[in-house]
Amino acid sequence: MNKTDLGKRQATKLDSLSDFVEYALRNGFEETVRYLGNNSKHLLSNPSLVVSLDVIKNDCTVFAHRKVKKGYLTFILDSISESALKLGKALNLTLKNIRILPHQNLVGDEGPDKPDFNFTLPVLHKEKPILFINFSKYDPLSNEDSDFSHVRLISSLLSSLWEREEKERAEKENIERLSLIDPLTGVFNRRAFYQLLSQDISEGRRKNSPVSLAVFDIDEFKRINDSYGHAFGDMILKQVTSKFRDLLREEDKMFRLGGDEFAVIIKADKKETHSAIQRILKEVSDSRSPRITLSGGITGIEPDENISVDEAVRQADKALYLSKESGKNQVLLYEGGDRKSEYDDLFYRIADSKVIEDIKIKLKEFATEQITSSHLITKDPYIYKRSMAVSKQAVQLGKILKLSDNRVKSLRFGAILYDIGMIAVPEEILHKSSKLTPDEFEIIKYHPIIVARLIQQFPILRDVLPAVLYHHEWINGHGYPFGLVGDSIPLEARIIAVVDAFHAMHSDRPYRPILSLEDSISEIIKGSGTKYDPQVVEAFLSLMTERKLLA
Repeated sequence: MNKTDLGKRQATKLDSLSDFVEYALRNGFEETVRYLGNNSKHLLSNPSLVVSLDVIKNDCTVFAHRKVKKGYLTFILDSISESALKLGKALNLTLKNIRILPHQNLVGDEGPDKPDFNFTLPVLHKEKPILFINFSKYDPLSNEDSDFSHVRLISSLLSSLWEREEKERAEKENIERLSLIDPLTGVFNRRAFYQLLSQDISEGRRKNSPVSLAVFDIDEFKRINDSYGHAFGDMILKQVTSKFRDLLREEDKMFRLGGDEFAVIIKADKKETHSAIQRILKEVSDSRSPRITLSGGITGIEPDENISVDEAVRQADKALYLSKESGKNQVLLYEGGDRKSEYDDLFYRIADSKVIEDIKIKLKEFATEQITSSHLITKDPYIYKRSMAVSKQAVQLGKILKLSDNRVKSLRFGAILYDIGMIAVPEEILHKSSKLTPDEFEIIKYHPIIVARLIQQFPILRDVLPAVLYHHEWINGHGYPFGLVGDSIPLEARIIAVVDAFHAMHSDRPYRPILSLEDSISEIIKGSGTKYDPQVVEAFLSLMTERKLLA
């Protein structure tokens, strides 16, 4: 080959190398390795095989450019193993589980037994091999192939690609981890709770082993905050979680569900869990001054029980409420099955008592006032004003739809409280005049869960929960926070959805001007059957007609 031909070959090689670099800058590590294997004929004339071994994934791919015998490939694998051993990496390579591209039959009974030339290129990260690439051919090495100065560039580029992707993976994992961690206490948060509880229940069924859930909170925590300040309250929360983490096993999981409410998942039956939690609660109470106490509830999930995550939480919450009502500073087991719990017995004994019913109404009014009178609500008085109007109209609809007196009473309180969760939404989002971003809307979508957590602090309001938690669900399943469909959405929530939408449209808001009465009602009619329950819409139109607001 004359100098002119050699120069052309070198120019072609440089062009190919440039294409490789350009491709690598636009694509990921694995894609670039595949590109190198498929296009290596431009870097090495007439290659037979290019073998790529990903050490991290233990994945071996053969890019075959010609037919070779199995012995040829075995020779190459031995050559790679020898190179790896020099770098302190022992490999056990065989012909099994090796991917051959583009066709498996390119390695078989035809072709040469071994190469005339082969070269193994290690790709290192922090002086440890992450990838081996072997180039081989069974022709003698030509002059233009004898210069392997480009190999260092290929190795360095692949190493940089791998390092970049490792950093991106680590950052992504860190972001995901932080999204599951409570920033104050360092334990898992509510988002992680439902995910991990579901996983542990499923694992318990597979392994035929019990799982227990304990929920607990700090007694009189509001008084502690009021007396000593929120900074002191935060310190208490951190000390409680620290003590629990010291005393729990490594496999046990702790969560902060919000405020002073915590949960623990323990892979043991409920009696073992009860003993462990009692011991920890005593340690917590005895370990500091001023003395604090905790109350808790425990439920057990046996592997043969068909119990949902929500039901497990409900049972543990029920035991927690009972421990509060019967003296605090204790942890009680949920008693299920045919035997009614102490709480149920008490509840059903007093249900028919007129005196007790009146007391319950007064307590509900007091609890509702406690929530709505929070200083936080002053940041948007519109919320409270609209809630009172919605409550009045929702009660009227409830009566038209023939709800029982008790359900109408619960609807009244639910319609007062349903939007109080907006107090946790930042003011810049609450009063934003332009369209919300997807992230901002995600914050808005969380407000029903926030108000549900507020209400749960008042057991007397428990029957109000469904109305407030599900009032943004749509009949067609496209609502939030859970995507419920049709009749699975409580009727009280469906009533609030219609009345709330009407008042929102027929009010002047920062993000849009007030709609006319006719336009507001027209939008309600358009949403019938998709957003809103048709029977509720019909009752609403009837109410509007009765009030002579609709011709």
